[in-house]
Amino acid sequence: MKNTRTRQQQCRYWDDQIPTIWRLVTAKGYRVKDLVKYYDSNPNVILSMLNRRTISLVRWRHDFAKGLPFSWSRRGMTDIELFVDRKAHS
Repeated sequence: MKNTRTRQQQCRYWDDQIPTIWRLVTAKGYRVKDLVKYYDSNPNVILSMLNRRTISLVRWRHDFAKGLPFSWSRRGMTDIELFVDRKAHS
């Protein structure tokens, strides 16, 4: 079945999933291959989503091991994703 979500919907979906992904990666030790199975997705989709949001799973694990809380913000988003998000709120 073809994915019928718009780019805007996809961006919002993944943004909403970030806290879940953080918990899976830090508390359960998920790796990219595990996220691919969990989301029934293509590895390139997961890698691209993480890259666009400048998310490093290694950094998350490192910070978690040091007792630091979850942190992620849209400040790391690419220009196109910020543009799409701004249009949605106009």
